[in-house]
Amino acid sequence: VNALRAPARATNGEWGSYFDGAKKASASGPAVKADAAVGGVRYNYGKVRAIAMSQGAKKSIVDAAIEEATLQDVDPKLVLAIIQRESEYDPRAVGTSGEIGLMQLMPGTARDMGVYDSNNLFDERTNIRAGIKYLRWMANFLGLDIDFSNIRRVAEHKKRALLAANNAGVGNVLKWRKKFGENFQILFATT
Repeated sequence: VNALRAPARATNGEWGSYFDGAKKASASGPAVKADAAVGGVRYNYGKVRAIAMSQGAKKSIVDAAIEEATLQDVDPKLVLAIIQRESEYDPRAVGTSGEIGLMQLMPGTARDMGVYDSNNLFDERTNIRAGIKYLRWMANFLGLDIDFSNIRRVAEHKKRALLAANNAGVGNVLKWRKKFGENFQILFATT
């Protein structure tokens, strides 16, 4: 899925570094600040943090993404991948269609996710929290049955559908699935 691929400036050129970077923390070693529990398993996101920061992410954004994702039992690597692709870690980013903030949420979508003042979408944590809620809502609406706690185990066609819905809207994904089946090709280059 293209949204899970890093741009050329990434450390190793692949989003795979995000997905491979989180290793289970040592039970005998001291907990590090990058530790977080997702799906009941404790992980050390030190490598993930280092990759994101090498791409220009501020520590506060990476920390917020890891913390908000783990609170909602979502793999932080997915959240950071979307943030990097959508806004290049810029909390003040505004898209050409009016998308706002790190996860590029439309004000109407944000209202549906509980953010009633669009100015609040410039707040890192608020935007990430609403963006994660929206990912879960889209997956549920599309009937994708995604285990967000380990995105590596999610079938590729489900990731494609989720990321396409994030960019093109759930209505378009429903049309594409009806016309082309579950394994439709992504029609948007940014997905």
